[in-house]
Amino acid sequence: MAEGKSVTLLQDRQVVTTQRAADLLGMSRPFFIKLLENGAMAHHRIGDQRRVFLRDVLEFARKRDEDRLAALDRLSLSTLLKQDCTTVT
Repeated sequence: MAEGKSVTLLQDRQVVTTQRAADLLGMSRPFFIKLLENGAMAHHRIGDQRRVFLRDVLEFARKRDEDRLAALDRLSLSTLLKQDCTTVT
C-alpha cells in the first residue's frame, strides 16, 4: 500500500463455482473440470456440484503466469543464443 499498489482482502475460505473459476482463469468450464479431475487443484463437492477455494484458483493463476514467463524467458534466451552463433560463423 505504501508503494501505491492496490490491495484486495478476501475471505480465506471463500468458495467459487467451477464456472466462475474457469472464467477467472480464462478457460472453458469443461477444460477446468479436467484440470480438477487430474489433480491440478483441490476441490470439494456440495451435493453434486464442485466448488473450489478462490485462494486456490488465484494461486493456480499466479503459478501458471510464472511458468509462462519462465518459458518465454528460456525461448528468448535460446533465440538470442542461436542468433549470436549465426552471427559469429
